[in-house]
Amino acid sequence: MREAQKEYFRFKNNKALVDSKRLEKAVDAEIERVKKILYEKQNPKLDLLRR
Repeated sequence: MREAQKEYFRFKNNKALVDSKRLEKAVDAEIERVKKILYEKQNPKLDLLRR
Protein backbone atom coordinates (compact mmCIF):
# COMPACT_ATOMS: atom_id res chain seq x y z
CA MET A 1 0.00 0.00 0.00
CA ARG A 2 2.76 2.45 0.92
CA GLU A 3 4.56 1.80 -2.35
CA ALA A 4 1.38 2.54 -4.31
CA GLN A 5 0.94 5.79 -2.36
CA LYS A 6 4.54 6.79 -3.04
CA GLU A 7 4.08 6.02 -6.73
CA TYR A 8 0.98 8.21 -6.87
CA PHE A 9 2.72 11.15 -5.21
CA ARG A 10 5.75 10.68 -7.46
CA PHE A 11 3.85 10.56 -10.79
CA LYS A 12 0.34 11.92 -9.99
CA ASN A 13 -1.33 9.60 -12.50
CA ASN A 14 -4.85 8.20 -12.24
CA LYS A 15 -3.85 4.51 -12.31
CA ALA A 16 -1.54 4.99 -9.34
CA LEU A 17 -4.33 6.80 -7.47
CA VAL A 18 -6.85 4.02 -8.17
CA ASP A 19 -4.35 1.35 -7.12
CA SER A 20 -3.49 3.24 -3.94
CA LYS A 21 -7.16 3.72 -2.99
CA ARG A 22 -7.95 0.05 -3.68
CA LEU A 23 -5.11 -1.16 -1.50
CA GLU A 24 -5.94 1.31 1.26
CA LYS A 25 -9.56 0.11 1.26
CA ALA A 26 -8.40 -3.52 1.53
CA VAL A 27 -6.10 -2.68 4.45
CA ASP A 28 -8.88 -0.76 6.22
CA ALA A 29 -11.27 -3.69 5.76
CA GLU A 30 -8.71 -6.10 7.23
CA ILE A 31 -8.14 -3.82 10.23
CA GLU A 32 -11.89 -3.69 10.89
CA ARG A 33 -12.16 -7.48 10.55
CA VAL A 34 -9.41 -8.03 13.12
CA LYS A 35 -10.86 -5.40 15.48
CA LYS A 36 -14.21 -7.22 15.36
CA ILE A 37 -12.56 -10.57 16.14
CA LEU A 38 -10.64 -9.08 19.06
CA TYR A 39 -13.74 -7.34 20.41
CA GLU A 40 -15.78 -10.54 20.25
CA LYS A 41 -12.98 -12.48 21.92
CA GLN A 42 -12.69 -9.95 24.75
CA ASN A 43 -16.47 -9.55 25.13
CA PRO A 44 -18.05 -12.99 24.76
CA LYS A 45 -21.82 -13.23 24.60
CA LEU A 46 -23.59 -15.00 27.42
CA ASP A 47 -25.75 -17.91 26.35
CA LEU A 48 -28.64 -17.65 28.81
CA LEU A 49 -30.67 -20.36 27.08
CA ARG A 50 -28.09 -23.08 27.65
CA ARG A 51 -28.96 -25.54 30.47
